[in-house]
Amino acid sequence: MKTSFALAMVLCVAMLAGNPAPASAQAGSEKSAALADAVIGRVDAPVTVIEYSSLGCPHCADVHSLILPSIKKQYIDTGKLRWIVRDFPLGQLALAGAVIARCAGPQGHLPLLEVLFKTQDDWMTGKDPIGSLGKLAKRAGIDKARFDSCFDDEATIGKIMAQARDVQRKDGVSATPTFFINGEKVVGSPPLGEFLKIIERHLNSAKTP
Repeated sequence: MKTSFALAMVLCVAMLAGNPAPASAQAGSEKSAALADAVIGRVDAPVTVIEYSSLGCPHCADVHSLILPSIKKQYIDTGKLRWIVRDFPLGQLALAGAVIARCAGPQGHLPLLEVLFKTQDDWMTGKDPIGSLGKLAKRAGIDKARFDSCFDDEATIGKIMAQARDVQRKDGVSATPTFFINGEKVVGSPPLGEFLKIIERHLNSAKTP
């Protein structure tokens, strides 16, 4: 692992904790701030949910295991809702997981995110979290050489850092999960019933001329 990767992780944690990064680090990440989203659903869906999550966040894992499957069946699969997942890593391992999930490519990004959320307790709290992360990546078709290369991908690290910092500054995101449902900010993980009520309210608003 390159020293620069370890430094980037520290800078990311510091920035999201509210401490400014050195100007050189800020400038470097701003140059390539665009990231591809992990998206489920039709682009013309009347309701869009943007989720900012951290792979180390238990509540985020609960969203993906307990809430998202029901929403997918009822709203995403029927063309009513589009769900976008964006990285907001809180901690070094969460950042490492986010980088490796993107290593799976556009088609494999979201499936690997789901695997990482599902196995969160195993790879986040084990004796060798990076080794466990490597095994999960291998199952997703990422060999060791590619894993090592992605792990030290400074451009991707910089983009993740920049995106997280930008949404923190512009929209006040400081905790995970945070959702924007057609622009309405929802912090934390509401019960499924409450989530559905919010979605229905925005669906009804979208139907109103």
